[in-house]
Amino acid sequence: MKKLAPKQVARGLARARIVVYVVLVLVIGYHLWRYDIVQIPREAISPLDGFPAGTRLIVDVRTDAFEPGDAVLYRAPDGELFLGRVGSPPPSAPAEMHAACASGAFWIEKDNADAAGKDSVLLGPIRSDAIAGRIRGSVPW
Repeated sequence: MKKLAPKQVARGLARARIVVYVVLVLVIGYHLWRYDIVQIPREAISPLDGFPAGTRLIVDVRTDAFEPGDAVLYRAPDGELFLGRVGSPPPSAPAEMHAACASGAFWIEKDNADAAGKDSVLLGPIRSDAIAGRIRGSVPW
């Protein structure tokens, strides 16, 4: 086995270091492009269980795939941003609401009825283009 000269080792390590830096920058850039951090106001009552007031949420703003149980941020017709959970319309809801949900709109509700905000109970099914993103988790800081 041939021994490498110190200059060759140093050159190889320098190239490896550059590759690591480039990959790191790409990974950070991807996450900055894909995710946003939004804070629930500290003085508010959180509309969802598991996300207390003041929590910072990691929001995937580049997805359009939502399933029942997903926590999402969505915009009301007036542009205000709300937090809710994707669900199914209640059986007592009018047939047109069930039809809207079957054709691509989403039924979004709050877990906490005391929390301020609008959900599908007031607004009806929410169009998919009104959903700003899916909550992927929260951060402690």
